[in-house]
Formats: sequence, C-alpha cells, structure tokens
Amino acid sequence: MAKQNCAVCGKEIGLMQQVQLADRNYICRDCEKKTILYFKPMHQTLEEYKGNLVQNEQGEKLYEAYFKKNKNMKGFCGGRVLYDPATALVCISGTRGGIFNARKSWNVFRMADVEKYEPAASIHPGFDKNAPQSIYISFHVGDGMRCYIIPAQDADIKKLTREFDAALTGHTGGRFDAFHAHKAKQQKDMAGAMAMASMLGGMKDIVSGVVKGEDATQGAAAVVQGMENLFYAGREDMLQRADEAIRKALG
Repeated sequence: MAKQNCAVCGKEIGLMQQVQLADRNYICRDCEKKTILYFKPMHQTLEEYKGNLVQNEQGEKLYEAYFKKNKNMKGFCGGRVLYDPATALVCISGTRGGIFNARKSWNVFRMADVEKYEPAASIHPGFDKNAPQSIYISFHVGDGMRCYIIPAQDADIKKLTREFDAALTGHTGGRFDAFHAHKAKQQKDMAGAMAMASMLGGMKDIVSGVVKGEDATQGAAAVVQGMENLFYAGREDMLQRADEAIRKALG
C-alpha cells in the first residue's frame, strides 16, 4: 500500500501509521487519538471525524458545567454514561491511552435526542456472542458521532434502560407509574398528530407544485420539519431545558 497524506494534518503517513476511514480518506494515528474512544474509523467518515472534534471540545465544557461536581446526576456503565435530570443532558465519556498518557473525552447530548438504547447484540445480529456485553446508544443528531457501543454488564443495561424509559416515556416505576405513562402518551400523541398534519400538508404542496410545474421547496421544508417534530413529539420540555443549559455553558 502506497504512502498517504493525512486528510487532517497533511503529513505523509506510512503503512503502519495509516488509518482508513469509511469514505476512503486516510488519517494518521496521532489524529485518530483526538477522537473519543468509541470512534470506529472503518465506520466513520472524515466529516464525522471533524464533527467529533467539535463534540469533544463542547463536551468538555458541558461536562465541567453540569457533570463534574454534580451529586444529583445518575451514572451507568462504570461512569461511561451520565445523565443529569435537571438539564436533561446525557454525557458519554471515554478514555484513550494508558495511565501516563490517558486522554479523556466527553460527548454531551440532549436526552430528547436519544433514538435507541439496547444491548449491542440485538442491534447487530453478527455481534460476537463471546465478546464482552455492551449497550448500543444512538442519537438523532446531524454532525459528529451518532452511535456508541459501550461496555456494560447486564445489570448496567437494565439500570440504564429503566432510567431512560422513565425520562422518555413517563414510566416512573412508582405508585403513579400508569398515570404518568398515560399522560406522557397523550401529550406525545397530540404533538405527533400536529406534526403529522404538517408533514401531510407539505407532501400535498410538493405534489401540487410538481403538477403545476412550480417550486416545491417550501413543501419539502414542511415535510422535513414535520418529521423532526414527529421525532421530538412529547419531548418538548426536555428540549427546552437542555437547550437552555447548553446556551448557558457554550454561549
């Protein structure tokens, strides 16, 4: 294999120092070390790499502001996943290197952005059954890292699932669990119905525009916005709290 130039720093890299990304770009191992531990080069692109550096930079500030000395946050998977109910923020942490050259990174998301949280084996049928147990967590975001496979024991997975269920579905696990769950479902159904109406209206505008030979951009934008609203239906309060916390920390 020929020598390549690192797509990030530009230096020439030999065979042993080459790291190939999913989009066939190459980076050097020094640049790879700047990503969070869960960054998988063969599954990530150069765009995702650059996005993760931003996530790491912002994540460190958010970690310092809301997680580092927070006695009310909840930790899972040996502290690799943190959740702050007050701000509705979730922090994923990972450490590269050994004792003397450890490099820790934090990626922080809004709880409202959570898409999936399941045992990794159930997400990936080909997952090695003899490998250590892990949990798969994905987020509804556009840039940087979106999916994480994090080492976790069965008890960790169950604990995280219960807590995320409570935050996202209203299942509190307490005496009034059914009441809160029903109320949350009603709110989500109502918001979802409004989002669906917006989406259908946008699709109608697209069809009408195509038939008449008109610009369908506005209709397409309505469809995209409707899809976003549908995903976040019932999560509006968490969104508001998380966005406010992020603004305070990042400006």
